[in-house]
Amino acid sequence: MFKRKKSGFTLIELLIVIAIILILIAIALPNFLEAQIRARVTKANGELRSIATALFDYNTALISASKEGVFPPAGNV
Repeated sequence: MFKRKKSGFTLIELLIVIAIILILIAIALPNFLEAQIRARVTKANGELRSIATALFDYNTALISASKEGVFPPAGNV
């Protein structure tokens, strides 16, 4: 009688697509998490270098100021 137009996806096709997406996520997720950890470590190393530089500058100013009798301020005032 009437012919139905075939449209949409079958359940098998949808399951295959979902399986492929899950496999890609399983491959990409560990790399993403590792990249986040590396970024945090790099940021921490940069902050430690900044602190070391600030301490070195302060101690250098402290040594030169102690010879003159005037000490540098403790912070940026």
